[in-house]
Amino acid sequence: MCADDRAEQVGYEYLKPKAGSNYRQLFVNGRIQAEIIYRATIGLEPLTPEDVAKEYGLPVHAVLEAIDLLPPPPRTARGGAWPA
Repeated sequence: MCADDRAEQVGYEYLKPKAGSNYRQLFVNGRIQAEIIYRATIGLEPLTPEDVAKEYGLPVHAVLEAIDLLPPPPRTARGGAWPA
């Protein structure tokens, strides 16, 4: 399944493949990889979706779609999340 099919199947409003890109990833408004947005919400100093939206000039719903798209980070043997 290609990224375009996945975006349409799930019904994302903001996540779409980048026109002309060879990447199979989805982008927010065709300019920022969804993974970049997602990574801002995890790690040692995670931002709230609202803060990420403000930093990147995006609607909060676009950030929530990027979070929904990607799986949660893997857990270490100690039960904590891997650093981003």
